[in-house]
Amino acid sequence: MMQIIHDVAPGAGLSFYTAAVSVEDFADGIVALAEDGADVIVDDIIYFAEPMFEDGIVADAVDEVVKRGVAYFSSAGNGERHSYQSKFRNSGRRGLSGGRRHDFQPGGGVDDLQRVSVSAGATTVVAFNWDQPSISANGVRGSRSDMDVIFYDTNGDPLEECTLDGSQDVCQLAGVADNIGGDAVEVAAIINGSDEALDLQLGLELVAGPAPGLMKYVWFDRAGTFSVEEFDTRSSTIYGHANAAGAEAVGAAAWFDTEEWGSPLEPACVPACLEFFSAAGGTPVLFGERGERLSFPQVRLKPGVTGPDGGNTTFFVADLTMPIPGTTEPDGFPNFFGTSASAPHVAAVAALMLDKREHLSPSQIYAALRLTADDMRLRNFEGEIGPQPVPGAAGFDFDTGFGFVDAVRGLRAISHF
Repeated sequence: MMQIIHDVAPGAGLSFYTAAVSVEDFADGIVALAEDGADVIVDDIIYFAEPMFEDGIVADAVDEVVKRGVAYFSSAGNGERHSYQSKFRNSGRRGLSGGRRHDFQPGGGVDDLQRVSVSAGATTVVAFNWDQPSISANGVRGSRSDMDVIFYDTNGDPLEECTLDGSQDVCQLAGVADNIGGDAVEVAAIINGSDEALDLQLGLELVAGPAPGLMKYVWFDRAGTFSVEEFDTRSSTIYGHANAAGAEAVGAAAWFDTEEWGSPLEPACVPACLEFFSAAGGTPVLFGERGERLSFPQVRLKPGVTGPDGGNTTFFVADLTMPIPGTTEPDGFPNFFGTSASAPHVAAVAALMLDKREHLSPSQIYAALRLTADDMRLRNFEGEIGPQPVPGAAGFDFDTGFGFVDAVRGLRAISHF
C-alpha cells in the first residue's frame, strides 16, 4: 500500500501502524497515527466480529480522527454481494441447541436449512449479526437474544467440530457462543480439506430471547469458494469501520478495464468497469452510541468512490499471465489487486489535494472526489460473462459509489473551495 501511495504522491511522508494485534489495538492505532501527524489514513483491514448494525470501537476511532481533520479511506472489501439478509421467520422446527430454526422460505412452505456448497480445499468464514446492540460497541447494552449459526450435511446432521489433531478433512467451527448480554455477533467457519466439492446446509437458530427483526450474514472465502445455492439475497457486504460515517470506503476497478488504458472491453468499460469482487454498501446502522435503537436507520453512502487496482509492486502478489493491449504486461513485476490496492490510490490523491490546499477538511476532500468522479454503469464478471449492468447505477449506487475517481478533475475542483 505504501508503494502505491509513493507512486501517486511521491513527496508524501509515510507512517505505519499494524492492525494485526486486536480490534482494540487497531482502534488505538488509528488515533496514534493521527497524533503522529497523519493528515490522511488508509486501511485495508476488517475484523469479522465488527458489529454490522452499530458503530463499533474501530468505527468510533475513525470518526474521532475525522473530527480532528484527518481524511480516512478504507477498502470497501472484496466480498461482492456475498451476503444473506432477512427478518427471522420461525420455522416451528427445533435446532441443534433446542431453539427455533429460521425459515429460509419467504413464501409458502418451510425450509429451515439453506443449501450451500464449498469447493475442494475451501476455508470460509461466516460473520452473522442480528438487530440487537453489542456490548463491545457501546459499553451499556448487549444482545437480548442468543443466536447460533451451524453447518449440516445433506442429511441434516451437524458437521463435526474442528479439532487440533489435523486429521479431519471436513469440519466446522460453529457459531454457538452465548450472546445474551454480549455482542449480537456470531462468527463461524467451514473447512473442506478434501479434494471434492461438497453440498452442505446452513442453519440459523434462535436459542433464547426475542426473535430478531433483521438478520444478516456475510461470508469470506479464505481459500476456495463458498456458494449459496438457494434463497441468496445478494445483500450488502460493507460493514464495520468501512461503514463509519467518517470513512470514505473505496471500491475497485482494474486499471486495464478503463477508458484511459484502451480496455479490450471498450466501449463497454467507459469510464471503467467495476471489479466483480468489489463489495457493496447499504448496511443500515440501527443503534446509537449507547446501544439505543435509532428512530430512523442510517444508511450511509458506501462506497463513496471507486479507484484503480491491479498495478505493479515489487513483491505483491504475482505478475499478470495475460497480455494487456497497449501495455508491457506481463512485465515481470507482481500486480496488486483488490480494494486493498484501490483504497491507497485514492488516499494518495487526497494527499495531493492537501499538498495543493493545506487546510482542506475531510468532507471537502470527499466532496471533491465524489463530484468529479465519472459515473460507472458496469461490473466486469470476466470470462464468458464479461461486463454486466449494475442495477440502478445512474448517479450514486451501492456498488460503484459516485463513480471512478478522476484525480486531475478532483485537484482542479478544490480550487473552488
